[in-house]
Amino acid sequence: MATRHAYAVTVDEAGRPAHSAVRGVTRVLAVERPHLRPTLVDTDPDRPGLRTLAAELLADAPEDEVALRGGVRYVARLDPSPVTTAESTARTTRTVRFGDDGFRLRVGQFGDPDSLELVSLGRRRPAEGEVEVRVRAAGVNFRDALTSLGMLGSEPETAYRIGFECAGVVSAVGPGVGHLRPGDAVLAVQLEGGAFGSFVTVPATAVAPVPPGLKPGAAAGLPTAYLTAWYALRHVARLAPGERVLIHSATGGTGRAAIAVARLLGAEVLATAGSEEKRRQLRGMGVRHVMDSRSLDFAAQTRQATGGEGVDVVLNSLAGPAVRAGLRSLRPFGRFVELGVRDIMADAPLGLGPLRHNITFSTVDLIELQRRRPELLHEMLGEVMAHIAAGRLKPLLCTEYPLDHAADAFRLMARAGHTGKIVLSVPDEGETVAVDPGGPAVVHADGAYVITGGLGGLGLATARWLTGQGAGRVVLNGRRTPSPETARAISELGGDTVVVLGDIAQPGTAERLVEAATKGGLPLRGVVHCAMVLDDAALNTIRDDQLERVWAPKVTGAWNLHRATAGAPLDWFVVYSSMSSLLGNAGQGTYAAANAWLDAFAQWRTREGSPTLAVDWGPWGETGQAMDFAGRGYETIPTREGLEALHRLLTHGRVRTAVIPGAPRTWIPRQAADSSLFAHLAPDTPAVPDPARAEPERAEGGSRDVRARLEALPAGIARQNALESYLADHIRAILRTGSATLDPDTPLKSLGFDSLLATELRIRLDADLSVRLASNFVWQHPTIASLATALAARMGLALREEAS
Repeated sequence: MATRHAYAVTVDEAGRPAHSAVRGVTRVLAVERPHLRPTLVDTDPDRPGLRTLAAELLADAPEDEVALRGGVRYVARLDPSPVTTAESTARTTRTVRFGDDGFRLRVGQFGDPDSLELVSLGRRRPAEGEVEVRVRAAGVNFRDALTSLGMLGSEPETAYRIGFECAGVVSAVGPGVGHLRPGDAVLAVQLEGGAFGSFVTVPATAVAPVPPGLKPGAAAGLPTAYLTAWYALRHVARLAPGERVLIHSATGGTGRAAIAVARLLGAEVLATAGSEEKRRQLRGMGVRHVMDSRSLDFAAQTRQATGGEGVDVVLNSLAGPAVRAGLRSLRPFGRFVELGVRDIMADAPLGLGPLRHNITFSTVDLIELQRRRPELLHEMLGEVMAHIAAGRLKPLLCTEYPLDHAADAFRLMARAGHTGKIVLSVPDEGETVAVDPGGPAVVHADGAYVITGGLGGLGLATARWLTGQGAGRVVLNGRRTPSPETARAISELGGDTVVVLGDIAQPGTAERLVEAATKGGLPLRGVVHCAMVLDDAALNTIRDDQLERVWAPKVTGAWNLHRATAGAPLDWFVVYSSMSSLLGNAGQGTYAAANAWLDAFAQWRTREGSPTLAVDWGPWGETGQAMDFAGRGYETIPTREGLEALHRLLTHGRVRTAVIPGAPRTWIPRQAADSSLFAHLAPDTPAVPDPARAEPERAEGGSRDVRARLEALPAGIARQNALESYLADHIRAILRTGSATLDPDTPLKSLGFDSLLATELRIRLDADLSVRLASNFVWQHPTIASLATALAARMGLALREEAS
């Protein structure tokens, strides 16, 4: 096949998208008709003569894709192009303003408190039932110190899971919130982390008015300490008047709150602390029995102090052998309540012996409580704040550090050198420097973004990413009214989300999208074009209406968007392409052609001065049209990782990149594996054998050998079984089911066969047996048994013995 300047080869070129679709067709043809050895030659735009083309063709070179430019011959290769180490570690910073910009603290390097840094992440508008709080102070907890030390995991997202409580002012409310208004002084619980920063968006159920007379620093130290103590002692331990409770590490924030709650409930308090100075503080607070938390002697001392009986409740925050010592401190029917996370995360052994006296062992985790029982958390927050407002519970002793001295606060917490609460204060005004995670921000709160195909699974996932990044407005486009499930998903996006129905391939739709995006003067800053239609068919059976259905949303839609956004100040324009344009998928000639056009369109548009990115996506495993690939043994793209890849590609200014999960060679079609295009992806070194991809055995004779083996068998059950076994081998290879036994009478559709897989099986049989099968041959014979019978007839082989 010959094209003229279909795609860019040198840096000075832009290519012509109109010719580029041929490349996608060529890749599919190489899979569907490998014996034709399809070759693509892209001729020089400045030397269009046939002589050069003829010389290339007559040379019969082993290259599958060639471009001729200025007398130089270029050959195409697909190369791995991951984000480089330099790209991924590049750090850019920006100046952010307190009270205006969104930023939060994260752990830069686990184990190093000095690595704590502010990160610019934008602000998230509150969704239904949510409020945004401008943070003025945030409480530090022991869990924050453990996280910074890497003791609760070292995944990238863990670095942000610090800061669980704060006090500040409501800055925005979402729909459905009637009891709070902007300007209200509140305290909030954010148990997913993120309170160490400028703004935090939380459920309204996790927010309460600040008790009268409390400053932000004192208010920020209240929520988690008192909620933990209240939940542990009143709800879990059911502490009753006259009972005894042993509170470990009682001079910390939670310990002091627990003493206050226990006394409010009418219980007698015994306590431990780690230094003599702290133990003196406890005695000064009126605690009669005070012991050393760093010695296991507290168990015997507790029994001695209680006349040998023990206590009714142990509120534990110690680890290791101290747990069993605490269990020994309980009287029969006692309750042990675990607050710590170190032994739990380490799956430390407990031993059931101490529980023989009807002892109960419970754990307390407010994070789990907020996730699964938010109504209970809301109820308890109201109860605690009512007691504080009435003076029955007192504010805790707090030590404040400015936000830019967070490392000092974390060190103090880690070595347990504090008493009461540690609080980080956030300035009301001024500027500071924050890191741009992964580079400059690609989504902005002052901009609008359009997503075509936005009502599908991949479009909605992209919308969630945009809103999560703080997009000012997101306009979703689709052809049909959203289903109830889709409508619910849209309502959960939050922020300013607009749905505009219409076919993006039809005149006027793109203009309506731009109008909806820019309503009120908001600038349109980004477009994601992921509209698509699948209608698979082998190349020699494609009908005009099929071509139009697949081509129009991809190509005409992209062009309509290009024209409609010509005057908009776009930061980027993303088109969702497919790996089919690179690798070729049997039965997807029209789809590959449309995506190849998009690939060249991105290059052309970028060359014209409008930054554009084409992403040749592999299959996504949790959403979209290819979720069944994972069930067939292929690696797929997790949604989170796919969107992170999109962010990185935009950050680093890529123009065209494929995102394919797993080893590239696992996706290269068998029929095209020898293509020179894949030479850098599938080197000569053999891959480790994968039984799930095992191919049917073949002798050098190919179809002659298969036919000879079948003819050597007697007509009847032996020949039928052999042909069924041969077909089953191919089907297992396609489905990647290893050596699983396939029942010849099981419908292929029940195995997960679709039109694309049926086309691949037909093409395999065409190539393997040198027969020409109709495009619907597989679907006409829906089981292995019926397929074997029909295939034998097509090959002229008898399956029944002739009557004598």
